Amino acid sequence: MARTMRPRPPGKAAIAGCLLFTALIATSFTVGGLITHELAPEALNFLRFLLVAAIFTGLVAATEGVKRPGPADLARYFTIALLLVVFFVTMFEALRLTDPVSLGAIFTLVPLISALIGWLLLGQKISPRIGLGLAIGAARGEGHGLYLSAACLCRAL
Repeated sequence: MARTMRPRPPGKAAIAGCLLFTALIATSFTVGGLITHELAPEALNFLRFLLVAAIFTGLVAATEGVKRPGPADLARYFTIALLLVVFFVTMFEALRLTDPVSLGAIFTLVPLISALIGWLLLGQKISPRIGLGLAIGAARGEGHGLYLSAACLCRAL
């Protein structure tokens, strides 16, 4: 008789990390709102991506070694990067036009919309716990930090 292993519940460090991530995301709208009036969204994102690319290149070089990607890999990386650039530039451009709390409320729906698109286009299933976190976040969209906390805590249950 095969024994199935139940996933063990996350430790305190995992939950603390999830809540820290929630705090970082929640404050990004306020900080972004302060910065975008002084710096163009394109320049801000260029600096962000340059910094992250340097950090990840150092981490990969130190752990796995840097490998030259093939043409198919470069096309995938370009597509993902393009989508991220459009996402962040539009987010920071929107911060110039509205206040951070309103924009944060709208962005709490991004995971729910992503889940729906994944279901429609790819047939991806959502577990009841993740669905509960998505529903709580969508219902309380004005508290953008609440969405991520709810999703993390429902996943931890």
